[in-house]
Amino acid sequence: MDVVRLAVEAMGDSTRYAALGFITNRSRVPWRIRELEVRFLNPDGSLLDVRHLSLNDLPVVPPAAESAFRVQLGRLPERVATATVTARVHHATDGDRSPDPDCVASRRPMNADPPTPRACPYCDELISLAAKVCPRCRQWLTWRSLRHPLAQSLFVVLPLMLGCGALLVLAANRFQQVFLPRPFYSEVPGALAVRESWLNWVETTNGPRIYVTGILTNRSDLPWRDIEFECRFADSSGRMVDAAHGRTFMTVPARDDAAFRVAVTPGRPARAEYYTHEVRVTTARSGHSAF
Repeated sequence: MDVVRLAVEAMGDSTRYAALGFITNRSRVPWRIRELEVRFLNPDGSLLDVRHLSLNDLPVVPPAAESAFRVQLGRLPERVATATVTARVHHATDGDRSPDPDCVASRRPMNADPPTPRACPYCDELISLAAKVCPRCRQWLTWRSLRHPLAQSLFVVLPLMLGCGALLVLAANRFQQVFLPRPFYSEVPGALAVRESWLNWVETTNGPRIYVTGILTNRSDLPWRDIEFECRFADSSGRMVDAAHGRTFMTVPARDDAAFRVAVTPGRPARAEYYTHEVRVTTARSGHSAF
């Protein structure tokens, strides 16, 4: 994952800044970006300041593609705002699904060696070196016997554990079939395409909002739902001035069209700066999933 074409620009007033750039995915799997590390460097290359920033949109970068982003830096001193800036992806997760919890299997080594002393370690009775059970306290002194109570219990416990493990594997497979059915969207790139879209600037009581509406076409034989859009905004010279990621919880049937709307809070106050826009789908879930 590489952060390229990074720029720091003032947003609204001269003391609040935001970072704009692109994240390039050089792998073959999609990644959901969760945290960026932004470094501000002195002219001699030494570290001046650093910010760890969480991306509220949690954008997904498709395989072998790039995704635009905007992240708020807040108020910056003039020296930091004018410094050289670099960034890297600090934390990312699987773009198709959430990671499963770590499962750590504990193992208990079993020592089968009998006690070395001739005396019983439990009652101190002198016994034969070949004895497996103390004749006085009736304690077992070795594991290497099928008559050992624990060894006999394994004939019941071990099959039961194996049966439970097999049931868990079947349940996990069934869970994936119901809640995360294949194929994932990264396995069928281009299944969803934005046929046309429009940008609407609206003044609300909570400030300006951008509503991006359009028509989404499903060119595959599968329904798709929970679609995530990437919206890029450029000025009249073609320079990107803002970016946002929005989600819609609609379902697009197979080989059909659907209208969509994405609400974006603009990072710049002037409507004229949002001259053109571009919308594309970054990820979606199969319409056959249970939730």
